Amino acid sequence: MSNGGAGSKNLKDERKLGEGAGKASESPQTNEGWNQELVGAAAAGATLGLMVAGPFMAVVGGIASGVAAAGDEGQIGEVARATGRAVATAFGRVQHFDQEHRVTEKVKTAAGQTIARAQACEKEHQIVSRVKEGAEKAVSVAQTLDRQQHITEKISAGLVQGLDRVTNAMKGKGGKGGDDGERV
Repeated sequence: MSNGGAGSKNLKDERKLGEGAGKASESPQTNEGWNQELVGAAAAGATLGLMVAGPFMAVVGGIASGVAAAGDEGQIGEVARATGRAVATAFGRVQHFDQEHRVTEKVKTAAGQTIARAQACEKEHQIVSRVKEGAEKAVSVAQTLDRQQHITEKISAGLVQGLDRVTNAMKGKGGKGGDDGERV
């Protein structure tokens, strides 16, 4: 391969065709490897974008990283491809670990059992309906007490009086009685 522009194009074409890129340790040897590298780069860019600036930047970061991995033959492209390879390798190891130890299956089973126990407990003890009843009774008692003792009115009047005093003090009127516009 030459080092000119044609060599760069050939290098890109070889990667896309999965025939290798001259550096076995840095480039995938199959279309599947190339696809995993691109997906890994896009996933890393999307994750970084999400963490830094939210959902919109997740999309932008994913697209930018994927494009850089697919097309940039410079240092940015190499970084994107290396990141993609690392993500793809990590994902593969997680999948292998899951298959070997059946983690997903165990979590699903445990979650199903927990939900079934919670539903049985609710059915037997009617926790939700009891909590709802208790909350409704507490609100009713509070409303009755407020009607009898005028609690809301008293708190509101005290708050208004206090805020008026603060306002008058800030205006330099002293905030103590007199004809300075204070509410009583």
